[in-house]
Amino acid sequence: MPKKLKPNSDYFQPDFYRFSQDSTKLAKIVAEEMVLLPEGSWCMDVGAGCGVLGIEIIKNLGRKINFDFLEIQKDFKDFFYENLNLLGREKKYCDFHNVDFRKFSAQKKYSLIVSNPPYFFPGKGRPSLDPRKNKCRFFIEGSYGELLNFFKLCLLPEGKGYILYRENGKKNMEELFLEFGSYFSFSKRPLDKKTNLLVVSILDKKGN
Repeated sequence: MPKKLKPNSDYFQPDFYRFSQDSTKLAKIVAEEMVLLPEGSWCMDVGAGCGVLGIEIIKNLGRKINFDFLEIQKDFKDFFYENLNLLGREKKYCDFHNVDFRKFSAQKKYSLIVSNPPYFFPGKGRPSLDPRKNKCRFFIEGSYGELLNFFKLCLLPEGKGYILYRENGKKNMEELFLEFGSYFSFSKRPLDKKTNLLVVSILDKKGN
């Protein structure tokens, strides 16, 4: 059965998952920095869970934008549509894709891509007995390098990407900045004491 996170929250989620307030913090930042995003723009939430990050962005922007929500675990789908119903947004503007982002065949490019992926890699922390919970906590399917490659494929030349992360991965972020530095410009800043926000912009605005 759907379960509310807190008495003052309308978001529904499965019993094995509790969304992080990092998602709501990020949504406010995105809405402030993407205030000129035109109506009808296509946006994406990678690793969307029950949709909180993308839905909060839609609420904060207050305009009709299109959102694709990518989530590898099918358990989140019904909860996503429960939350979409609370928003009152028609399904034609928002779609849930039950897919690994590495296997998603994008038919378009996006003005905005956001992601609050798992912060930990296997071996960095105690796993749960519930494999669904482990997929939420640990970056089991994919890596930050593959995520940046995905952004490279899917962002419009004038688009912008936002990724939350912590410095405990297998590959140091500074190495990835060097690896992708000829394609992206990176802006890194703290979200809080533990979590960093990485803003990604394409260097070649002509899309060459």
